[in-house]
This record gives sequence, C-alpha cells and structure tokens, in this order.
Amino acid sequence: MYVKIPVSATHEPYLNDPISISPNPAKNIVIVEKKAAAAGILEIYHADGRLVFQQSTTQQSVAVTITDWPNGLYFVAWKMAGGRVSGKFLKQ
Repeated sequence: MYVKIPVSATHEPYLNDPISISPNPAKNIVIVEKKAAAAGILEIYHADGRLVFQQSTTQQSVAVTITDWPNGLYFVAWKMAGGRVSGKFLKQ
C-alpha cells in the first residue's frame, strides 16, 4: 500500500504549531517535537511511500529509534483533530 503525503517541510496553513525534527540528518534516533502536547497519530513514511512507523500519542515529543532503517529520505506526518503538520528528515 502506498500513501501520498506532502513532501514539503512546511505545515498546513491553518495550523500554527509546526513540528521540529532533530537531529537531521539522523543515524540512530530521531526526535519529533511539537511546541505543545496534543493528542494525535505520528506517522513516518519511507520515500517510496511505505509506512515504517505509526504511534498514537498525547506527548509533546516522540523519540523514534531508526538504527535498523535503510538510509534515505523519510517523511513525517503528525495528524491531530485540527489537521496535520509534516516534515522530513534524512537517515544516514
């Protein structure tokens, strides 16, 4: 199954709380963080469209271990009731 997601590191225009992704590029762990805690679903997709990580969360930040993931570009989507914010990172 392939999912189409935005390739922009910008956030949706109706949301005022973009995410930060660090470190970028990353090797072992990537931390996805919002300015405020919000219930939602964090999803990470490989550049080929495969969903490689999904987690429901109410936290402000989520640390994801990526050590065993193939090198390449990944897209992040944090979906909440009011919409979604997105970004991308490079796994080295």
